[in-house]
Amino acid sequence: MFRVKVGHLPDGLDLSGDIMKRAHVEGVCTVGVALRGTDMRRARVEDCSFAECDLAGVRLRGATIARTVFLRCNLEGADLRGVAFDDVEVIDCRLDGLVLDGATRAGHLVLPGYEVPARR
Repeated sequence: MFRVKVGHLPDGLDLSGDIMKRAHVEGVCTVGVALRGTDMRRARVEDCSFAECDLAGVRLRGATIARTVFLRCNLEGADLRGVAFDDVEVIDCRLDGLVLDGATRAGHLVLPGYEVPARR
């Protein structure tokens, strides 16, 4: 399992197309990382900050994303089906083709142009 806890991924790191199912990414702050088309199904992403990252086509189906900010990222075509959002902000990101079927939220969620139902 891919695990990064409290740290910084090197700016400009390219992990595009990697398989990181069930990854646990916690406390990471990064700029310009490429995760284009990366398979991160059922990952846990907590207390992170992603700025100007390329996440186009990333597969996060069934993941948990909590207390995380995405700033000026490319999320075009990202598969976020069944994602559990909890206190997440998506700010000034490219979102064309974003797939959110079955996603839910608890707490605060900023995702302009999309409605995500509250978790029951």
